[in-house]
Amino acid sequence: MRVLSAVNVLLWGLLIWLGVEGIKGVESQHVAGYPNDGQLSYYVRFPILMAAVAVALFAFGRFTRFRRTALGLQILVTVTLPFYLFAYTGGM
Repeated sequence: MRVLSAVNVLLWGLLIWLGVEGIKGVESQHVAGYPNDGQLSYYVRFPILMAAVAVALFAFGRFTRFRRTALGLQILVTVTLPFYLFAYTGGM
C-alpha cells in the first residue's frame, strides 16, 4: 500500500509539475485566449486532485480498518493514469 501510494503521488506530482511548466510556457508567449480554464483544469487541477486523493487514501488505509477498500481505490487511481495520459499526449 505504501509503495503504491508513493508511486501514485510521484507520478501525479510529476504531471502537476509538467502541467504548471506547460502553462507557464504558454503564458510567456502572450497568445490571446491561452491558457484557458479548460487547459488549467486538465493540466493542473486534475493531477492535483488525483495526488490529493492518493494521499487521502493512504491516510484512510493507514489509520482506519478499511485497508482493502483504500487499496482498491488506490489501484483505481493508478488505472486512471494511462487513460489520462492518452488524452494528455494527443491521443495517439
